[in-house]
Amino acid sequence: MNKGQSFWRFLLEVSALAILALVLVLSFRNLLPSSESISQTNGVYTSPQALVSSEQISEETLNSNSYPPPMTPPSPRVPDFIQTLMKRKPLIENRKFIALDKGRMWIGKDTHQLEEIAGLEDVAAIYGWNHDGTKLLFGRGLYDRGELAKSTELWIYDLKGQKTYQLVDSTKILSASWSPVADLVAFSEDGDPPTISVVSLDGKVQEKRDEYLFSNLAWSPDGSAIAVSYSGPDMVDFDTRYSVLGIWLLEKDELQLISNAKREDHTSQIWLTDGRHILFTRIFGPGSVGGSSGMYIVDTETMEITPLQNGPKYIINRMMRSPRSDDLVLWLGNEIYFMELGKEPILIGKGSHPVWHPNGKTILYVDENGIFQIKDFDIQVKDQAIGGNFTASTIHLQPTMFFTEGNNK
Repeated sequence: MNKGQSFWRFLLEVSALAILALVLVLSFRNLLPSSESISQTNGVYTSPQALVSSEQISEETLNSNSYPPPMTPPSPRVPDFIQTLMKRKPLIENRKFIALDKGRMWIGKDTHQLEEIAGLEDVAAIYGWNHDGTKLLFGRGLYDRGELAKSTELWIYDLKGQKTYQLVDSTKILSASWSPVADLVAFSEDGDPPTISVVSLDGKVQEKRDEYLFSNLAWSPDGSAIAVSYSGPDMVDFDTRYSVLGIWLLEKDELQLISNAKREDHTSQIWLTDGRHILFTRIFGPGSVGGSSGMYIVDTETMEITPLQNGPKYIINRMMRSPRSDDLVLWLGNEIYFMELGKEPILIGKGSHPVWHPNGKTILYVDENGIFQIKDFDIQVKDQAIGGNFTASTIHLQPTMFFTEGNNK
């Protein structure tokens, strides 16, 4: 190798070493914290100069709160459907109403007062007001199957004392309903077999039937009887249990069955305004004596059963009579119908959970978008409300709103 080649090779090696040294210096400087750099410790951002060793952390530092104080959570937003109702002041004037939304209950005391009942975020169903509008019956908590649970607890909210208490010590409540004339509650309880009991406000049992009784029940207008669905031991066919309509006479503690059918289903019973006739859905099963499924009326004095003309021929989710007439609202699948007794049902919209206003002329329901719809009808009504106009059914079919008859103090 000549001297020229050795010289150039020497220069290349020196240059490479210089570049390597420069890279190492720059890399080392990047590893050192600068005054502008920010460190993160346990989610709290601070400058490096503020960092201290574990030995330097004082007890005062350990007990201090490095985070901003928590903000007060905003008040729950009033549900849209309640805001819609508040705009219709004639519907809420001189009345109270209770509304259920996402486990919370909202109470309107008059046209200017609306508040949430505090401390309750797990309400499963509301069953309505007692006869004088001073107490509210509701179910709290869902049991057995989460959101698809079939049972709840049974609670009362006393409006005068603003107190809430559990009426009976059970998580197996399937349905419940106030007497139309007294502070008595009838409820269905899951068990083997399911039973129906009547209790006073202190939870003491006044009456109880230990037969197999389904959850649907309806008080008579005068509070002397309850229409129930009874299933006897010989009314089971493989995995199907049938039922027949029965009338539980409370004073005699006697259960009268309207027929001896074994392969039928009787449900959705309500009392007509005369207090003598019961309207119900009758479904004929395989092996029955035959007939056309649909809506029927029974005369409770003669036990004569007659089909209702123009009634639906299939199962109804829920049926409610107007509190002041024999006109009906029907919930069939996802459709809501208005029906004058004996006439063709009229579709008024798609949705769920219909309820009558106490004026007997207005139907409210939740449409498919979760908005309350209000429908008025030009019908003849009686001067006063008449009880027995709906069936206490399973918790998921209960209305999401109930009104009192008047503005009781």
